[in-house]
Amino acid sequence: MGSARLVALAQQRWILGIIACVTVASPMLILMACFFIFGFSETPPASS
Repeated sequence: MGSARLVALAQQRWILGIIACVTVASPMLILMACFFIFGFSETPPASS
């Protein structure tokens, strides 16, 4: 019974770790996406 509780606790900690990583990384990903979108939209196309 103890090992099952440890496995459940480890899975919960793993999920919380993923949530924490996503929470920390999402603002950086959003900033990078906005930078790429605005950067490509502001630069004139080289073909013209």
